[in-house]
Amino acid sequence: LELSAPPCRISLSCLNMMTSSKLTLALLAILVHVIVTSGSLVRKNVASLTEAEILHLQSQLRDLEDDHSALGFQSEVASYHGEPSMCQDGSGRPVACCVHGMATFPQWHRLFTVQFEQALVQHGLNHIGVPYWDWTQPIRSLPDLIDRPSFYNSRSQEKEVNPFFRTQIPDQDHHYTSRDPQPDLFNNDYFLDNVLLALEQTSF
Repeated sequence: LELSAPPCRISLSCLNMMTSSKLTLALLAILVHVIVTSGSLVRKNVASLTEAEILHLQSQLRDLEDDHSALGFQSEVASYHGEPSMCQDGSGRPVACCVHGMATFPQWHRLFTVQFEQALVQHGLNHIGVPYWDWTQPIRSLPDLIDRPSFYNSRSQEKEVNPFFRTQIPDQDHHYTSRDPQPDLFNNDYFLDNVLLALEQTSF
C-alpha cells in the first residue's frame, strides 16, 4: 500500500481540507508512525495507574507546559483545541480547530490525542502513554491524576500545581482552566447507556 502525501501537514488544522479517502490514508500514515515511534508506550485505564505513573505523567505535562518554544504546549497542543485559534471559517476568520458536535469529531479527537501524546514523548514521556477513560464503568470519583490540586515534582523537589487539575490560560494573567463535574454524572450507567446506544447506530 502506497500512502500519498496529504495536501498539507498532517495536523488538526488541515482535516477539513481532505476528502474522506485522503483523510483515511493520512490517519493510516499517522497510525504507522505511532506504532513505529511509540510502540513501547502502554495506554492504561486512568483508574488503574500506579502512583509512579501518575507522577510521571504530571511531571512530563508540567515540562511540556513550561516549554514556550514552537514544540511547546501552546504551539503543539492547546492551539489545536482552543486559543489562539489556528483554523479559519469560510470567511477566513480565525476559529478554534475543535469540531465538537460534528461527524468528523472522532477522527479529529484521535489525532488530537496522538499529537498530545507525541508532544509528551518529546518532553520525556516513556513507558506509559496517555491513559484512557473507561466509559462503560460508573464514575465513583474523579481519578487521582486529574483530581489532586498539586503533586511533588521529584526533579525540582518542590510541590507544584498539578497540570491535569488546572493550567494557566495563555495571555491572560491569573486566569486558569477549571473543572465542573456534574453530580448527576456519578454513580449511574449514563455513559454505558450512551456507549451501547452509539454502538447500535448504523450511520452517523
